[in-house]
Amino acid sequence: MGGLIRLVLVGVIGAGVGGAFVVVKNRQHSLANEKAAMEAEIEQFHKQIDTLGLRIMAMVDRKVLEERLAGDMAGRGLIDIEQTEQVSLAGQGGEQYASYKDTWRDENNY
Repeated sequence: MGGLIRLVLVGVIGAGVGGAFVVVKNRQHSLANEKAAMEAEIEQFHKQIDTLGLRIMAMVDRKVLEERLAGDMAGRGLIDIEQTEQVSLAGQGGEQYASYKDTWRDENNY
């Protein structure tokens, strides 16, 4: 009778350890799958960041900005500034600063 109780007790302990092992392994696989899904999502975010970075670089390219400003200068209140060939100093009978007329401000009562 004592041997049978020991055998049953060893069987119950073995079954408990085996069941715990299965539960731990299933949890480990579940966590590994979640980790893989998160890594894939992070990789997708990195690709989106790279794409947005390229779009920003294309939008702030000097040629693109010059074209945008040239096409809409009046709407933004910008005017062309003419380059002058002559610079005169204040002490030599000329003006101290270059003359500039802000027509946009005059037209919009600022």
